[in-house]
Amino acid sequence: MTQEQDKADPTSVVRKAVSDPNIPKQYANGFSIGLSNADSYVLFQLDGLPVVLMHISYTLAKTLYKKLERMVSEFETNTDQDLLTTDQVDEIFKDKAK
Repeated sequence: MTQEQDKADPTSVVRKAVSDPNIPKQYANGFSIGLSNADSYVLFQLDGLPVVLMHISYTLAKTLYKKLERMVSEFETNTDQDLLTTDQVDEIFKDKAK
């Protein structure tokens, strides 16, 4: 499959990535974000420990934000369930501990 075909079929790109042992795969259950005057970063964490530091351009950060927002919205619509953010879950546990 050519790069042009890959762009037309993003699912095939994901399939290739999942099956390619040379592409790192990581799980995260937390993150921190930040920015500099040149770009932004996402520090993915697992149980509070850093596992991946990814630098991305502002443009990619905005695109990622929009696509993630759309994906979550579609999930919530299709399942008729509103997902909680980790901040909301933290607040619930704080309130329960009082």
